Amino acid sequence: MKTRNILWLVFWVVLGSTGASAQDWKSILGDVLQQTVGGQTLSEQAVIGQWQYASPYCRLESDELLAKAGGQVAASQVESRLESVYRALGMEQFSCSFAAEGKCSFGYKGKEVAGTYTLDTDSGMMTITLSKTPATIRAQVSVSGNTLSMAFEADRLISALKSLTDLAAGISSQAELIGSLVESYDGLWLGFELQGQ
Repeated sequence: MKTRNILWLVFWVVLGSTGASAQDWKSILGDVLQQTVGGQTLSEQAVIGQWQYASPYCRLESDELLAKAGGQVAASQVESRLESVYRALGMEQFSCSFAAEGKCSFGYKGKEVAGTYTLDTDSGMMTITLSKTPATIRAQVSVSGNTLSMAFEADRLISALKSLTDLAAGISSQAELIGSLVESYDGLWLGFELQGQ
């Protein structure tokens, strides 16, 4: 009975409020959801700091993909396969840092590469330019608590993994298996989760 009264109260507050647009309610509900699940709004300040590799990460580009049968199962399979590829590559030795002035650095197995980054906080898209190459890297980023998630377009990450793994046939075959799963799901982004240091 108490639950029903609360629902009616919420209904009447929503119905009775004037001047509030759907976007305003969406923002309010989004804020409540963020607080409930422990997330935080993406900001430049949220990504600043030093981060260490923690685990693979797989993200679907849109909610429509989530509705596809098996989408979450495929994401879990991809993460599982990524885990073995990342382990073989020594990803536990990967770290990165982001500074307030748009500078960043990436470390892997004792080597460090500097670069710059820009972050579009509305879309969650980070654009990274490394100092050793004119190419730019785009990553979808999100921060939740002390975890930074970075996801890259799957096709590009698979290509990079294949070129890195030509030295080891076992790793290359895992990358090919991931590639075959990726082909089944357009809009799949792959990457990793990093823990703040």
